[in-house]
Amino acid sequence: MTTPPRAKRHSLYFLSVFDGRTGEPLGQLADISQEGISILSSSPLKPREAYLLRILLAQHGQPERRLEFEAESRWTAPDPESGQHTTGFHISLLTAEQRVLIDQLVSQFGYDRISDVKVTVQSRAAEPPSPVRRFFRSLLSR
Repeated sequence: MTTPPRAKRHSLYFLSVFDGRTGEPLGQLADISQEGISILSSSPLKPREAYLLRILLAQHGQPERRLEFEAESRWTAPDPESGQHTTGFHISLLTAEQRVLIDQLVSQFGYDRISDVKVTVQSRAAEPPSPVRRFFRSLLSR
């Protein structure tokens, strides 16, 4: 029996994503669903590579939990606004526990459509915009 696809939700909460094999940081969580994930990173990640991705889920007053799963990088694209790179991954197989953790992430930190987000960007003359702020500006201008 197959599980029907879940609605994709974008994440506003940037969690760190690590290579589960080496422990090296890969970037920040930009988007997640049960079918895939996108990561915002300072350098491009290789497309068509298999990764073991690890996201540490810290909750105030709770023991740290890990969400770890296999995913294949499908594409990477530079973001000219932020100077970062976004890489999209396809998740091929998740356990029931992993699905629950992803659902919790989406319900706690996500939104259904980019139009659901009300963002006011204020520019400070003395300080350039951060990479995260530039990333959201580029998303909202598309």
